[in-house]
Amino acid sequence: MNYQEQHNRVGKIFEQYTKDRYLNLLTGLGEYYLKKKDFDRGLRFVLDSLALAIKIRSGHGMLKSVELFGQYRRYASDEVNREYKRLYEKMNFTDISV
Repeated sequence: MNYQEQHNRVGKIFEQYTKDRYLNLLTGLGEYYLKKKDFDRGLRFVLDSLALAIKIRSGHGMLKSVELFGQYRRYASDEVNREYKRLYEKMNFTDISV
């Protein structure tokens, strides 16, 4: 493997690692605000984490976001519920990373 191939491979690994870390940050912020009873802000972070999990095809991220949303769904506005439904319908568990 030449230098350019190694560089490209490392770059892709680093990019995925960075996305996974950001996904964990969003989920963690969602949990934090939900536990503080700031439901609007917390659910927004959960929706952002679900959107990113779908984009990067992170099965673990999708499941964690769905589980967290389900725990606090009763505090969600109609708009937040509609956004969650839209994202939920986008989920596809084929060809995902776990």
